[in-house]
Amino acid sequence: MKAPKLPTSPSRVWPGGFALQNPSSTSSIAVAGGTVLAGGEELYLLRQGATKFATRELPKGMGDAIAVAVDPRCRGRMIIAGLFDLAILEGDGITIAKGKNTDSEFSEFAWGPGTGKRGSELYIAKDDGTVLRHSPGARGFDELDLPSVRAIATDNAGLLAYVSVDEEDDWGIDVCAHTASGLIVTHNVEAPTLLWDVHLARMGDALAVGFGGEKVWLTRRLTEPKMMCVEALSGGPLAFEGPDAASALFGVSIGETVTSLMRVDASGVATSIGEFGVPEAEKGITRVHQLAWDATRKTLWAAVGKAGVLSSTAPGAPVPGAATLS
Repeated sequence: MKAPKLPTSPSRVWPGGFALQNPSSTSSIAVAGGTVLAGGEELYLLRQGATKFATRELPKGMGDAIAVAVDPRCRGRMIIAGLFDLAILEGDGITIAKGKNTDSEFSEFAWGPGTGKRGSELYIAKDDGTVLRHSPGARGFDELDLPSVRAIATDNAGLLAYVSVDEEDDWGIDVCAHTASGLIVTHNVEAPTLLWDVHLARMGDALAVGFGGEKVWLTRRLTEPKMMCVEALSGGPLAFEGPDAASALFGVSIGETVTSLMRVDASGVATSIGEFGVPEAEKGITRVHQLAWDATRKTLWAAVGKAGVLSSTAPGAPVPGAATLS
C-alpha cells in the first residue's frame, strides 16, 4: 500500500454547518438507515427523511449520555449508555439494562449481527479494558475473552475489530480484526506518547486507528504486514465513507487556530472538506469527539462538544436542514 499523500490543494469545503440551535454539550453520535442520534447532556434525534433535529431528555437517573447507537438491523431501536446502565429505546418504550459492575464505566458501542428477529447484538467497551456483549431484550451481559481493549469497531457485516495493549511487550499496541473465516489478523503499531482518546474504524478489509492529537494508522488490506501512517490526520475520531475497503476515510487535522475535517480517498489524496475556528483556550485540542457517515444524506456528522453537532455534506447532495444551519 502506498503512503497516503498530503493535501495538494486548498480546502474544498463541503456545504454544511452547525446543526443545532442553543445546543448542550454533545460527545457521541451514531447513524444507521438515515436515523441520526447524538448524545451528551441531552439527546438529539434526526429521523429518517427529516431535516431538523428533535430534542429529547435522557432517561431519569441516567446522567449524561456516554455513548449512543442506532441499530442497523432493527429499524427504530436506539441505545444510550450512561456510566453503568443502558437505555434501549424502541418506539415509545424504554427498557433499562443495569450493569452490575460499578467499578468501571461504559465507554463505546459497536454492533454485531444478532440471531432471530432481535436485530443486532451490541458490543460494549468499558474503561477498564473489558468488552461486554448484550442482546437487546436480554437481562444481562456476557463478557468476551479479549485482552485489555482500548477501542472497538465493527464493519457492515458486524465483524469485530479492537485495539489492545500488550502490557508484557513494552506496551505494544495491537490492532486486531476478526475475519469471516474465523481468523484474527493482528497488526502492531507504534505506541503514542500518551495512550488516551483511542479511535478505531473498520470497513471490510480497511482498518484505521487514531490516537488523540497524534497519529492515524491505516491499512486497506488486512493481509498487508504493516499499517501506514496517514500524515494528513492528527489522530482522533475516524469514519469510513462506505461501503467497502476502497471507501474514503474521514478524520480530523488539528491546527493552532483551526480544526479541519479531512477526507482521504483510496489513492491517499487528502482534502480538507470543512473547517472551524478553535478558541484560544482550546488550541491544539480537538473538539471533535466522534464522526459518523450518513449514506442516505451523503453527510458526515460530528459530535463537537459545546458546539453540538456539525454536518458536512458531499457536493451536489441536499444539505440537511440547510435553513437552520449556522
